[in-house]
Amino acid sequence: MVPLTRSDTVGIALAPGVGVGFARGDDRWSVATAEPVALIAEAATADAPRWVWWGRETSDLLAGLPIDRCWDVATVYRFLHGTWKAPISVIWAVLQGLDPDSLPTMGQLGLLDAPVDERPWYTSKMVLFVLSLAALFVLIHVLLLVRVLFKVHAVDSRVLLYPIVGLSASAIVGGFAVGVHKLSDTSKKID
Repeated sequence: MVPLTRSDTVGIALAPGVGVGFARGDDRWSVATAEPVALIAEAATADAPRWVWWGRETSDLLAGLPIDRCWDVATVYRFLHGTWKAPISVIWAVLQGLDPDSLPTMGQLGLLDAPVDERPWYTSKMVLFVLSLAALFVLIHVLLLVRVLFKVHAVDSRVLLYPIVGLSASAIVGGFAVGVHKLSDTSKKID
């Protein structure tokens, strides 16, 4: 194990049957051992560093060891913020300067739930690629249609109205779909 002094502040994370992870400043190391508590007991001398751990799980494992200086991050957070419940994820977010409300949550996802990713669709390279392919496909088919219509127009002039009626109906359906989408937008609340 790396030599530790009383002036050190050392973060520890124990995993029974696996080992101990240590952090001191920018230094991080781990020791694989089936008995991580025994390893900490060896280091818990009069010259031991100040130990720092996330929460009660670690202090419960170390109960009975002669540890005279430690910080329990969760307890300190609860004390400073006057709260009883403080999950490690919230504490970590606050320490990193992040909004705790932005943390992922667990739960059942629904088919009609709002998307998690709120970035505009036009910033996705994949979406733009697919739209470009679709536009190319439509352009090629319009050119082919125009070519065929010029050939058929000589036989029956009413044939030119069929694509116009079809495209007009498609535009009306598309406009209806956009209107329904705009009216059902749940991100804009009506007061």
